[in-house]
Amino acid sequence: MNAEEAFLLRQKAEEMLEKKAKAKAIRIRKAKKTALNEGDIQKLLHELDVHQIELEMQNDELKKARDASKKSNDKYAEIYEFAHTGYFTLSKEAAISELNLTGAKMLGLERGYLLNKSFVQYVTLDTKFIFNEFINKLFNSKIKEKCEIRLIVKSDQARSVLVEGIVSEDEQKCLVTVVDITKNKRTEQILKLKVDELTLFDKLMERSEDQILDLKNEIKQLLIKLGEKENSVFKE
Repeated sequence: MNAEEAFLLRQKAEEMLEKKAKAKAIRIRKAKKTALNEGDIQKLLHELDVHQIELEMQNDELKKARDASKKSNDKYAEIYEFAHTGYFTLSKEAAISELNLTGAKMLGLERGYLLNKSFVQYVTLDTKFIFNEFINKLFNSKIKEKCEIRLIVKSDQARSVLVEGIVSEDEQKCLVTVVDITKNKRTEQILKLKVDELTLFDKLMERSEDQILDLKNEIKQLLIKLGEKENSVFKE
């Protein structure tokens, strides 16, 4: 290498060194700008501690809310299972997809056995048409419908029930409540017989006033059981 080439090489080396020095100086200035002093560090640590405590408090609140929700769900599940009303979820074809323990007890069968069975097969022959009309109206009207039918139970004794239903939000199923009104029906039948008997007494010329009074008292008691007023049948 001659003297001129050596001079040029040295000149380039000095230029590169100068560039590196400037770049280093820039990095140092930036580092100084972003560097935290002791006060900033303490403040940041304080914020981190506060944030951690906030997260722990939120976690505790979430746990409490979850526990409260579980208790609420357990409570409603218990109400659903052991209510005096039978609850059924039926398809458009009246297949049973869900039911509570009371509903299974009404039919006198195990709940597991009743799942996916047709509800219609447990309706008495003389009220099947009423129930089928009820299901059709329910899915067509999309409003609450009700009907009175009789159910066949395991003991082969028919049970009179009041059925009310409403279509689910997806309109693929209906939610049905079934209330046993067998006792009321029997009381109504007895009441009708007593009223007919009273009418017959009224028509007889040789009627006993004491007999009529006793009969009226019987009718009053029957009306009280049904939650009605006696003046709907007769006046004092």
